[in-house]
Amino acid sequence: MSELIINERFRLVCPEGFRELTEGEREKLNILGGGDSLFLTHEEGHIAVSIGWKDVNAFAGLLLHLVSPVSSVEASVNRAMAPYGYRKETMLARQIGGQMAKGFRYTYTAGDTPMVGESYVIWQGRSLTFFHAYFRAAERETSLPLWEGLLDAVQGL
Repeated sequence: MSELIINERFRLVCPEGFRELTEGEREKLNILGGGDSLFLTHEEGHIAVSIGWKDVNAFAGLLLHLVSPVSSVEASVNRAMAPYGYRKETMLARQIGGQMAKGFRYTYTAGDTPMVGESYVIWQGRSLTFFHAYFRAAERETSLPLWEGLLDAVQGL
């Protein structure tokens, strides 16, 4: 099992079955947003995970006080996924690495395959950390517990 440091704020000891994508695999991705990131997969569980982080400047930080970070992320995902039939299912909240994370679950279609996505965001000071998972809707019962197990494995530093 590999240990990953996320944004110098969190540690993730990857649960069994998860692995980091190779550089070649990463190059094939259509990456949403900017900043630093990690990409993981669990092939048997048919789940892909991206974890990203970025610092925001003072002006952006002021704007985030007016609009919640999760609302901003949801709007970005909505714009990017609109061509794929994006539909928000529900808002979510949970602890990740000892911090309160807010998020949302949504559905979309990749080709002819119905998909489910979940996204969470943690805002600490001027730093945002994002956790995203993507899995087939038909595999939800298998993939969702793997995703939740990965989130449970995140520890604060």
